[in-house]
Formats: sequence, structure tokens, C-alpha cells
Amino acid sequence: MEKIQLKVLTTFLLVSLSLSLIGCTEEVPNYNLHSELQNQFLEGDYNYISIYAKGKEELSRPEGVKLEWKDFSSKDYKVEISKNENMDDIVTTYTTSDNYITAYNFEINQTYYWKVSNDDGKTKVKSFTTYSNAPRSLFVEGITNARDLGGYITEDGSHTKQGLIYRTSRFNENETTDLLIKQSGIDEMVNRLNIKTELDIRRVDNNENGGLSESPLGKEVNYCSVPMKSGGNCILLNKTVLKDVFAVFGNKDNYPIVMHCSIGTDRTGAIAFLINALLGVKEEFLYKDYLYSNFANIGGSRNPSTISDYLRVLNNTLGESLAEKTKNYLINEGVLEEDLNLIIEMMK
Repeated sequence: MEKIQLKVLTTFLLVSLSLSLIGCTEEVPNYNLHSELQNQFLEGDYNYISIYAKGKEELSRPEGVKLEWKDFSSKDYKVEISKNENMDDIVTTYTTSDNYITAYNFEINQTYYWKVSNDDGKTKVKSFTTYSNAPRSLFVEGITNARDLGGYITEDGSHTKQGLIYRTSRFNENETTDLLIKQSGIDEMVNRLNIKTELDIRRVDNNENGGLSESPLGKEVNYCSVPMKSGGNCILLNKTVLKDVFAVFGNKDNYPIVMHCSIGTDRTGAIAFLINALLGVKEEFLYKDYLYSNFANIGGSRNPSTISDYLRVLNNTLGESLAEKTKNYLINEGVLEEDLNLIIEMMK
């Protein structure tokens, strides 16, 4: 009888200890990087975009991630953030005299580790995760409509890769070299996002691009100018230059690439659509990626009919899937198959 009682007591103590340890385990926070309005649109029917945004104010920026620490006093702190638990590949570093930071531009569906150090050399390492809802919006000071092209779910259930192709509005004012992007925005693009190539698809015949010959991001960034027309179906209007546009994406040395027209919506949206369709991104997200520009200050709203028009163009091409039709369409328009294959290799 005593043995049975002892066994029961031992079991009770072990269970209690396990529950106690579970209760003491620090919960890993999971951050939603979108605003409430952005989330409502992304989780709902894309046809109702006008309920949430009309393209006339800046609503495109992501939510920041607030990292804070207590009982760790110091005059100055250094915060390092990495994707690896051993902190051997630092994504970004902050210094502060406060016991918190608010940071931006994290990838979606990702685990991050962060280490805070005080001036006495003491450190603490914590982690957090981010929601998986695409797109990955960006806060780049001075510009609007900035986001990652990757992170979307494809028809085969995979996610396209982030950190390789970005889409934004222009960096300099049209017809001049006056910068819109701030120095902190340039630093973010070059030092955080590691941009190697700027693809500017604004016109040059009317000086829309301001006569640029090098990137406002700096001489170390490759500047590629491939002018595209606007004012209608941007795919059909620019059939003759698709080969040159996709040649930029077909060069592995160009990545990461940022592309833009003027407001990063119509011409940029057409190329983004073609790349995502090529990668097999689900049709729902082709609409939502284009319409997400309504959260930016783009001078007016866009509606789903543009993507419907694009889909009709591609669906007139032979192929078993939209991805196959897109590839065949682009090849028919002179785009090199090897360039398309490299995009698929890089992004999937």
C-alpha cells in the first residue's frame, strides 16, 4: 500500500514539475506585420478593395516590431537581429539608450533571433516569429508602395522566395534628379535589403526618369533603364520591350533587384503580375498584389479589371496551367526561355 501511495505521489510531483516548467517557458511572440485595414483586405474578397483603401493616402507601410527588455539596465544597448539562433549572420544592428526598439522590414513567415547587449558586456537572446500573410510590405523613408514580390503561395503549395525582387515607387521626382527617397531609405535599400540593381521602367523620351544615368541609391547599384509605356493594357502596350525587361531578371548577378516606374502600380504591376503568374502564384493573390497598391499614395484607386484583362491575354496562349501559358506567351513575344528559367530557379 505504501509503495502504491509513493508511486502516486511521485507521479503527481513529476506532473506538477512539468506543468510548472511549461508555465515558466517564455512564449515566443508572433508579430503581424500588417495594419488592421491591410489585414481585412488580405483576408477578404479583393473586389472590395475600395472599402479599405482608395490610393490617395499613405497606408502601405508595415507595422513595426517592438522589441523590449526589462531588468537589464545600461546607459547604452546594442541590439543584433539574425535568422539564426547562433547569431552568426546578423540581419541588422541597432544602438539605443532606451530599453526597447521598434524595427521594420522583416520577412513574413520567418523566425528571428535577437540579442541585446549592455555596456557591461551582458547579453540576452530572445526570438520572435512573423505572420505568413503576403505581401511583405516595406517602410523605406521617402517613397511609397514598397514591398517584396516574394512570399506568395503558389498552386503547388510552396511559397515564392523573399528578398530577391522588390517593387516600389520612384526614387527621384519625375523630370528632375531631385531625390524623394531619404538617406535613411537609401541606407535601408543598400545595407539592409542589399539591392544590387535598380530597374527603372519610366520613359526617357519625355525625360520622365529625370535623365538619370546612375542609380539614386549610389554608384555601387547597377542602374538599368528599360522604358515602358503607360495608359492602357501595359502588357500589350509593351510587347516589344518585354525581352529587355526580363533580361534584367535573367541575370543572376543582378539580384537582389528593385523595380519601379513612377508610382509603382501600373507598369510595375504588369511586370509583377507576369513574374508571379510565371511562378504559379494563385490567381487570388495576383489580384491582391496588384490591388494592394491602393494602400499607397498613388493618386487614385485601381480595380480588379486590369488583372482580368491580363489574364485574358495569357489564357489565349497554349498551356496546361497559367504558369505554362505565361511562359509560352513571353517566349512568343521574344523573351529568352533561359531568362525565364533563371527567374523560376531564383524565386521558387
